[in-house]
Amino acid sequence: MRRSTAQTRPTSSKQLGPPRSALRPPGARRRGETEVTVFELVPHPWCDLRLGDVVMISPEGALECGWWVGLLFAVNPEHFVVRVLLPHGGIQSFKPGHLRVADMDSEEEYQAAGQEGHEDENEDDTATEAPKDELAGEENSEAEEADESEPSMSSGGSSSSTARPEILAFDTFDEDLEPSDHHFVDRTPPPPKALMRAVRRELSALRTGLLDGGEGVVAPIMVRTYASRSDLFRAMVVGPPSTPYADVPFFFDLAMSPQYPAEPPLVHYLAHFVNSSERLNPNLYRDGKVCLSLLGTWAGPGWDPSKSTLLQVLVSLQGLVLVEDPYFNEPGHGDARTDHGHQAAALYNENARLLSLRAALNTAQQPPKGFEEVVAAHFAEKGPKLLAECEEAATGSHSEGFRQVLSRSILPQLREVWGSQSWNHGFPLPPRRPPPPPKV
Repeated sequence: MRRSTAQTRPTSSKQLGPPRSALRPPGARRRGETEVTVFELVPHPWCDLRLGDVVMISPEGALECGWWVGLLFAVNPEHFVVRVLLPHGGIQSFKPGHLRVADMDSEEEYQAAGQEGHEDENEDDTATEAPKDELAGEENSEAEEADESEPSMSSGGSSSSTARPEILAFDTFDEDLEPSDHHFVDRTPPPPKALMRAVRRELSALRTGLLDGGEGVVAPIMVRTYASRSDLFRAMVVGPPSTPYADVPFFFDLAMSPQYPAEPPLVHYLAHFVNSSERLNPNLYRDGKVCLSLLGTWAGPGWDPSKSTLLQVLVSLQGLVLVEDPYFNEPGHGDARTDHGHQAAALYNENARLLSLRAALNTAQQPPKGFEEVVAAHFAEKGPKLLAECEEAATGSHSEGFRQVLSRSILPQLREVWGSQSWNHGFPLPPRRPPPPPKV
């Protein structure tokens, strides 16, 4: 998904509805065109919806959900629907033609509009609602156009839809996925008004601050939230290069506390993937505790309610916790310039690497709920690389103990799982784009 440069948008409300030829499913774009999501083009000649907008819901949609106002939370371009966060904390899907951007000068007006819409559900507003027949006709004609423009794979034609899909760094889980295994599922979420405000802020920070993956490539930080609980998040943070955690994904459950953002978020490290009595990092405990100054559990700059965000916490986990020499993060291990300090740090790194590789194997075989395809895509690229690096390390200059454990315990499992390039953990990835046919 590519975003254009943000520009100022007129403040007046507009009725939203796509014209003909506006929707092009993957594979139906013309040569030279860039595949984008229309909802994120700013500005756009016929669509004024953007993620994070406060939107008014048409009478037909309002009768179904009981609210007239919400926050544009996510986009599902495959089915041409958008997901709207409602004031009570739930998320519901709507067609763009049922929404219009609200022209609000303050959050008080926004809240008042929501209350008024909830009380007057049956008020007639057909003047601002796009005719159903017209929308249906546009969608049908566009579907026919897409069918004509996309070659059939069964007939031997090639299509750009065979390219690996772009993997979004931030997205919402499927609506049928409940947070039953989330560590904070029993925690009380913030009040509706505070939740709407907090989600809008976090949505903006995550959408603009996270780097999306490319075709079939997973981003270094992946975040997902739940359609039924927008206050809960699950994140994957990949260990940076040149660290004992390189290319290994680590998972965290996050939640907004009832006082959020006056208080920092709740963060739990999913330590069971390491499956060891040892810690692989001084800041990550076996019981899931995360030591980070932003969370108030470590020395250093604390949480700033006006500036700090979930994105800042995740970036700190990657940049301040999963570091090159984690040994020196431990209090009392400040002897970085001594020979003893360097030797101790090297041994700590070897142990942390072994534990990280075990975590990689466990994650690949039993990925966290909701991250199955993301984990499969990650290890389809990084798994063979991990194997090659370990093959080299087994005969390298590491300590004798490290090489023995690696050769006897880790390498056989790595070879079994990633010895073949076709590994995908049972989740077949989209095939790579086929080569062009030979010229006649």
